[in-house]
Amino acid sequence: MSGVIDYDDLMAAYQADLVDTLRGFGAQSELLELWVPDEDPVRSLANMVDAAAAAGAERLSVRVGPATAPAIDRAALLAALDGLGKVALAEEPGGFLLAVCGLGKEVTENAVHALAVAEDAVVLEAGSTVDDRPITQPAQIAAPYRAALAGAVTHMSHEGTAGDLRAEVDGAVLTLAVTDHRVRAARHTGGRTDLARALLDRFCALIEGLPIQEAADHGAVRLEFDLRAADAVPVPGVITPAAADPAFRLPQALIRQALAAHRAATGWTDTGNDYDTRPGPAWTAASDWERREMLAEALMALGGERGFDPEDVVLHAIEHDVRVVVELRGALAAGDCQPHMMMLEAGIKQKVDRRLELFQRERVDENAIRRLGADGTGESP
Repeated sequence: MSGVIDYDDLMAAYQADLVDTLRGFGAQSELLELWVPDEDPVRSLANMVDAAAAAGAERLSVRVGPATAPAIDRAALLAALDGLGKVALAEEPGGFLLAVCGLGKEVTENAVHALAVAEDAVVLEAGSTVDDRPITQPAQIAAPYRAALAGAVTHMSHEGTAGDLRAEVDGAVLTLAVTDHRVRAARHTGGRTDLARALLDRFCALIEGLPIQEAADHGAVRLEFDLRAADAVPVPGVITPAAADPAFRLPQALIRQALAAHRAATGWTDTGNDYDTRPGPAWTAASDWERREMLAEALMALGGERGFDPEDVVLHAIEHDVRVVVELRGALAAGDCQPHMMMLEAGIKQKVDRRLELFQRERVDENAIRRLGADGTGESP
């Protein structure tokens, strides 16, 4: 494998469903046939390295630009790639260059530094971090999260101690009761700021009942989404807790430390995570008609809040319990529909069930003659 892959360009093509582009990168085509992109950029890049190794490549260089780089926790990326080969990461203006060599075989310690890494670049080995600033208890947070946290300190429900599993960062303490690798109870103490206490209280409530691996992988993601105002976009590109606001570093560091302590105490080494969140009981127990009523009420309220006609959102189907298929009409169908879909999905997640996913119905040509072909047989003339 030679040359440097531009990750931002590749993902833009993938997201636009340009299949021919994805299959046409010359010497890199075999890699791209095996690569499985992921909405999590850390996992997506790890998948790419795995694909390169499976395709028989000995090395890989990937340039990650400004569309993706701000959303990537460098330490998490390096940890995800640890053991796959010799890894180096060089910061560049607006992004970074990821270099991996020795895929599937032993290499010398310095070999990776010669792989498309500038001599004057700051190179990081796996286990190091770009941001060496200490994680501290936050005192402020960005505007999209403030409304959800307003007055939260007067309704604390998870302060205290639970179980023997303990993690501490800057005086903030997270304790967990874990059975069968699942968080049965979560509590926090030591918060010195109202924001730290409010964040940790909500975080504890969200991770209770989850497998500890899921809590460590996506607990902070759940917290960020839970607090974010509907349709707010805190940062461009893929939204991760670390990129969205530094305040989320505290709960993320605590749960990862707790997972490490759990592994050390139990000898548990499984890192797989196939956990799938199911809809809540209200949605699960409802009939199809009742679910449609719930969605209609949510769209009526959302229309009043966001200034659109609810009748411009036509519900076509509810598939596999969580897929809500709609057709946009009127003002919502004009121009780029994607922002409207994002706004609507955020709204129904907030008002109905956070597990729901919104899909737009494929538009069908309403001209029967054009759809079937001029001779009426379905064949074009």
